[in-house]
Amino acid sequence: MAFLRFTAKKSPNRIDAGTTITGDIHSENKWTISGNLTGDLIVMDDIIIEQSAVIKGNITGENVRIAGKVTGNIIAKSHLHLSSTSSIDGDITYQSIEIEDGAHYSGAMITEGSFVLLNDQYGALDRETWMKEPEAAPIKEQLTIKPPMEQPALMTKNKRVIIQ
Repeated sequence: MAFLRFTAKKSPNRIDAGTTITGDIHSENKWTISGNLTGDLIVMDDIIIEQSAVIKGNITGENVRIAGKVTGNIIAKSHLHLSSTSSIDGDITYQSIEIEDGAHYSGAMITEGSFVLLNDQYGALDRETWMKEPEAAPIKEQLTIKPPMEQPALMTKNKRVIIQ
């Protein structure tokens, strides 16, 4: 007899147009925002910021699609998509990015091959850590590039390599 395993399907969360939320949101599920949010949005899944949305705070998510207005830093752990109607004032961090013609952006762009900055269980940074300038170590010595060394030729006999 086969046993079937049923898992609860996670339903996406939504803030509709005309709704205003003040405070931070931490979630494991997908989010679609059409309204206003003043605070940080920290999600372990995908985030969609629709054209009518206005966000004042940092955004952290797996795949992030922006079509509205965001004032704050954005961390997309995988992919970031900036639609032609998007307006962003803040730094963005991503592994891959797609920017449509007409998107407005003001801030630093940080590409991370494997972005891991985890300070809490949701993967977000507090504002002080995020805004702090990184400390650079001084260069101690000059590096020189040497040409590759030639490998000794292998002994061959009748076009066959002799291994000793």
